[in-house]
Amino acid sequence: MKKLSFLLIVLCTLLCSCHKNNPIVIIPEPVECTPKNGNFTIDGETFLCFENIGGENKNLMRTINESYKKFFKLTPNLGDESSCHQNYILFNVNEKKNTKIGDEGYVLTVKRRCVIAEANTPKGLFYAFQTILQMSYPDKLSGSAKTTLPCAKIVDYPRFAYRGTHLDVSRHYFDVKFIKKYINLLAMYKINKFHWHLTDDHGWRIQIDQYPALTSVGAWRPERTTWDTLHPVLPEEPRTYGGYFSKDQVRDIVAYAAERYIDIIPEIEIPGHCSAILEAYPQFACDAYPYTVAVGPYWPPKAILCAGNDDVLTFYKNVLDEIAELFPY
Repeated sequence: MKKLSFLLIVLCTLLCSCHKNNPIVIIPEPVECTPKNGNFTIDGETFLCFENIGGENKNLMRTINESYKKFFKLTPNLGDESSCHQNYILFNVNEKKNTKIGDEGYVLTVKRRCVIAEANTPKGLFYAFQTILQMSYPDKLSGSAKTTLPCAKIVDYPRFAYRGTHLDVSRHYFDVKFIKKYINLLAMYKINKFHWHLTDDHGWRIQIDQYPALTSVGAWRPERTTWDTLHPVLPEEPRTYGGYFSKDQVRDIVAYAAERYIDIIPEIEIPGHCSAILEAYPQFACDAYPYTVAVGPYWPPKAILCAGNDDVLTFYKNVLDEIAELFPY
């Protein structure tokens, strides 16, 4: 009897698992996903259609069009609802709001002859497009000669308003090309906040006009293969590792992220973790210790800006004024 009960439990578990094994894999998992029979094929004849999208939201059309060409290696036909009859993907902003999905949600219906994405805002349509990209992954990864989307109806909206991730470019510098690739990955997974760790003991990574030594000195350190706090940086050691972002580069990255509905939150480390600042401007320290841009873990954390120095407060204000001008968030 015990064996029979055990077998029944195992069978029920397997049945439940099979029921939950949805062939459509989307991250994060949609609120509702109802698979249907058949597939929609994306090819060189596919139209991209946009309805009720214009004015300032034309950026969405351009972003989707460029991403589509890059991802599918196809140039889509463009049109509106009146010119799309079959083999099309329609993006439509609801004239009557769907209160269930809010500002970031969408309804995506994949049929054999068309795909219809509906949302209350262009942001919702952008997230619907990310889901379309994810649904095509199995064919892309398998090297299939054609790209298909499994037929389904998907209703999705975020469980969390703040969906963030963090990247530390102080300890390891990443260039603009990588940052944009990173932003594309965030968009794919519907991340909407990018916490950008721009400064620390190990490097200052953003141009500040009033304090040029922050980047000419504070952005560079010796390129050691190991981090060893027992052997501090020597004055004669070549500072070959590092880099920083100019203000124009930051503006470009912020705009690139905004087109993908991502807010960038800059992190400027103060009053501690300031080795890079204090090598560039030693007058902001409370002591005469020879601070250098860190090559390893600093402990105890000595590099602290001097709270009793009024010039430090002026430094804070000037730096943060320039930072705030670059980051709307």
